[in-house]
Amino acid sequence: MVEDTPFFKALWDLTIDVCRRARVPLYIERHDPKIFTTVQKIYLWLYKTKKKLTLRGLVDDLNSSKVVEYLQLRKVPTYGVLSYFITNLSQQVLNFLDDAVQAILPAFESVIIDSTGLECTHPSHYFCQRIDSKYPTDGFITLHAIVDYEHGFVRAHRARAKKIHDSKMLKPLIKDLKSKPKIVYADRGYDSEENYRFLIEDVGCTPLILQKNMLKPLHKCKGDYRREMREIFDYSEYLKRNKIEGIFGGTKKQYGSTVNTRNARTQRKEISIKIILLNLEKKIRMKILHIIYRLTNFQTKPA
Repeated sequence: MVEDTPFFKALWDLTIDVCRRARVPLYIERHDPKIFTTVQKIYLWLYKTKKKLTLRGLVDDLNSSKVVEYLQLRKVPTYGVLSYFITNLSQQVLNFLDDAVQAILPAFESVIIDSTGLECTHPSHYFCQRIDSKYPTDGFITLHAIVDYEHGFVRAHRARAKKIHDSKMLKPLIKDLKSKPKIVYADRGYDSEENYRFLIEDVGCTPLILQKNMLKPLHKCKGDYRREMREIFDYSEYLKRNKIEGIFGGTKKQYGSTVNTRNARTQRKEISIKIILLNLEKKIRMKILHIIYRLTNFQTKPA
């Protein structure tokens, strides 16, 4: 069975490790029935996201899988237990968990910043039309993220249900990074004199941002920092930014391009779980490749 593969067991071990590092409490609420631990519930949400299941589909899957055995669950959790957990789980706990994941990831020097949209399936447009109610959002939630160029890990992210220009998200995302980058790649959406000033003066890095109206004469370019960077801009180097598009596309293909929870608060939590899973899975794959590489080199060494 798929769920009995070494990957899911490795994911369980890594989940325990990062939850311990993040000091995630054994039980979230004081009056929790204490049947399922917080770590078990977090893993089940990671498992659900990996297999692209609905909550009811997860319950059905657990009834026929061996996950219950190696998680040592007393019984299969119900739909209500899993739904109540994500609703009442603090975003701060997920932030601590993300910090713990970042602590076990390799160092980086260059980062790429961009945004992408995830479709919201609840409530549907049809349902809102049927009850004569306005749709609460435009039907999608925006994920703003920073990815490192060297390994493809998501180093910082924020999800917003309301529209906001990309350029306004650069500062908060860069400030969320655990270490300062040397190069920042970004598209035209982040082109502003203030962003250039912030990256050069406050962060001390090189901003490779594609400017608007690149064909405009240099003397007509507004802003001292924009003019300075325009003179040394390397378009072939800037094309490294395209790596983030592949990461966004791969994430949507692996874990789905929709969020199934009903309100913006829980949708942000669902996106955080996707990001945590993405980083954990990349970490596991990297470890497996490293082991294979060492075994291959050992076998090819002359006796």
